[in-house]
Amino acid sequence: MLNPGKLKTDPIKIGSTINPPETKTGRHHIQNAANRCSFALKPSEFPGVKKAEIVVGADSVYLPYYPKEIASIRLPTNGPAFFFTDNMSGCAFFIDRFQNGELVVYHANSLEGSDKVTMEAHMPSHQSRKAVGELGNLYFSARTSYPGAVPVKALYKTEYLKIVDVAMRMRLANKEIPNTTGKYYLGATTIVGFRNGAKWDFWFQNWMQVRGKVQVVYHKKFY
Repeated sequence: MLNPGKLKTDPIKIGSTINPPETKTGRHHIQNAANRCSFALKPSEFPGVKKAEIVVGADSVYLPYYPKEIASIRLPTNGPAFFFTDNMSGCAFFIDRFQNGELVVYHANSLEGSDKVTMEAHMPSHQSRKAVGELGNLYFSARTSYPGAVPVKALYKTEYLKIVDVAMRMRLANKEIPNTTGKYYLGATTIVGFRNGAKWDFWFQNWMQVRGKVQVVYHKKFY
């Protein structure tokens, strides 16, 4: 069973081959609010990391990732118990709320300033100003599809990888790595939502390789 406690102990990555029904407007993928799925926890290609594979079912909602674009879905206040989106490494996650308590969640991506050379020369949380600007523009454009919803949370890389930077500095202090640049970072951030009555709680989990072993280095409820 997947619960917030598992996010503290078990590194998890999201995997899916499902393409949910959607409507595309420009760079905005609007997922059908009735989309449902489920998940199965399986071994992943990374030793020690479990894969939450998105499968056919009805207890979950899944929001895909699209390079240089944004996807969104309106979440119900009853029915599905879980929410998943693709793993985060440079994307941004946004939440809007309607007056009746329903939420809209968004997964936006930018590739500005994220080439291999640049990312290997900076800390894991680094993100260019151009990327932040593009993510914001994608979000502000997408929100026009949901009149009446108000912004309640924006989760950027600087927040969800902040503790990973700290962990990298600790690895440097322990002489495990020669510097704290992205070249020595192997890991990801996983977001999972848990329906709590008529509300949703959202958590993120950071996992990374430390001394040859993948482990959870931080988990947090962010909404």
